[in-house]
Amino acid sequence: PALATRIAASPHALFRFVALPFAHAVCRRFADRLDRLPVVELHGDPHVEQYAVSALGRGLTDFDDASVGPSVVDLTRMATSLRLAARELGGADALGDEAVAAFFAGYLEGVRGAPLPAALPPFAARLVSRFPRDRAGFLDGASKAMVPLRAEQEQPVRDDLARYAALAGGERPASFFGIKALGRTRVGLGSALTDKYLLRIEGRGPEAGDDVVVEIKAVAQVGVVGCLRGLPEGAADARARQEASAPSGVDLLPSRLLPASRYWVNEWMASYVEARIRDLGPRDLVDLGRELGLDLGREHLVDPPGEEPAPAPAALADGVTLEAVSLESRALARETVASWERFRAHHHGVTP
Repeated sequence: PALATRIAASPHALFRFVALPFAHAVCRRFADRLDRLPVVELHGDPHVEQYAVSALGRGLTDFDDASVGPSVVDLTRMATSLRLAARELGGADALGDEAVAAFFAGYLEGVRGAPLPAALPPFAARLVSRFPRDRAGFLDGASKAMVPLRAEQEQPVRDDLARYAALAGGERPASFFGIKALGRTRVGLGSALTDKYLLRIEGRGPEAGDDVVVEIKAVAQVGVVGCLRGLPEGAADARARQEASAPSGVDLLPSRLLPASRYWVNEWMASYVEARIRDLGPRDLVDLGRELGLDLGREHLVDPPGEEPAPAPAALADGVTLEAVSLESRALARETVASWERFRAHHHGVTP
């Protein structure tokens, strides 16, 4: 019931919850063109609230639905998200069009290798200002996000942490991975039903401020979507790319996919804040659209494993494809709103 209430909050909340059905819908809509569309390493679930600023920089986060498939899957989902966000901000269709145009412009720059601007846009600067002021608050918040497990449920999680420590522990002593607390977590919306576990471990010393928070999380099973190929290692690899370019002084446990497993492990960052539609203004949404385009374009340049090298920028930036994406995103935004209205009526007795 609590999850249903969260989904019923807005069309974008429902949209976040249905990433795989949405991808399936995009595959169907572009079915007659799939053989002519560039195949890339996909984020899999890009949307407005997947943008974050953190100790690693800024840009798209949460690659749990990473896969290989036609670029239009990511492009259409992001464009639809921007249109739904514009609606939630009270903007007319013109705001959605402007945000999508900024997203496409950023994407065209991104696939040509352009970096994010050095200066933070105002909305991103506000996110930075919300970084926790002390580590104690971060650790307390992580502990509160843990739902206790029964003893027999804890053991597989403990075993996975031991496998991770053997794989990625490096020079750290065994005491570093001593477990102080663990539990299941339901944070997030699109991944609310995903198996996710948080562990608070000893870290570098016995003081509470040295504790480290580790997440063990299942990757999405995207094989059910016709035009996509699953990429279990995609989430860990994307995070590892971000870690590799982290500013000096950032020391995080390496992200890894556990061998012969559908779970991957990463360290939670204290300095990490995601964008939220409710905190944006119309100008912010346009600025965010461009940032998302730049970042997604650069991600699409990554060579997808098991495929030919990533397409040339000219192929990724096909103007006809972007025009088609814009049209499909309008239709899918309307369908999402209609689905949300039916969902509210069914679960909450609200008449559409």
